[in-house]
Amino acid sequence: MRSLPLLLLLLLPACSDRKDWEVEIIVQVFKPKLVDLPKVKVEATQGAKTGFVELTNPFQSCTANQVRLIPTPGGPDLTIVASAGALSATAKVKPSQATPVKLVLAAGPELVPAACAPEVRTDGGVKRRTGEACTLDLECAGGVCLRTIADAYPLVPDFKGGYCSRTCDFALDGGGGCAADEQCTRFQNAKGDTIATRCLLLCSAGDAGISPRC
Repeated sequence: MRSLPLLLLLLLPACSDRKDWEVEIIVQVFKPKLVDLPKVKVEATQGAKTGFVELTNPFQSCTANQVRLIPTPGGPDLTIVASAGALSATAKVKPSQATPVKLVLAAGPELVPAACAPEVRTDGGVKRRTGEACTLDLECAGGVCLRTIADAYPLVPDFKGGYCSRTCDFALDGGGGCAADEQCTRFQNAKGDTIATRCLLLCSAGDAGISPRC
């Protein structure tokens, strides 16, 4: 295992008395049950710094498949890559990422470790539209799976079950990349600075019982 001053990658112990847990990111890796992968490399990059760790027999349990990543708070987004042979999975997350990052090395009908595996997709590989549930960015046509908007003010509640979206340009006419039934929404921090712009589905009060995406 290698660690650098900016970025630390540590195996997550069952119990820990560290005081920095509030800024840690948990990374979990998964594979199809019938694929044999005895080792997995997890690498994370934040700015110019990179750290990595190799996991041996990581798919035996929901403890063995975890990596504990402690980024520099307030730094740039992180790129996290899990790889084993020709298989790999990538995610780009913010340093304030609160929910576990689940990296699936290959699609399959049964992922392991099963107890903590993300839901197996049954849509034939079709990318999901804005408003549909998700666990990974790669499941969404817009490339963004929303869970919450970090540092937004007033506080934005968690998007329970995930919410497929995309980045948009609030300043452009028509929402700058959003579809006709979507709206480019600007999220601000307490100072009034724009911290994120995302497409959200336009829904009226009565749509919740009609459209499954609302």
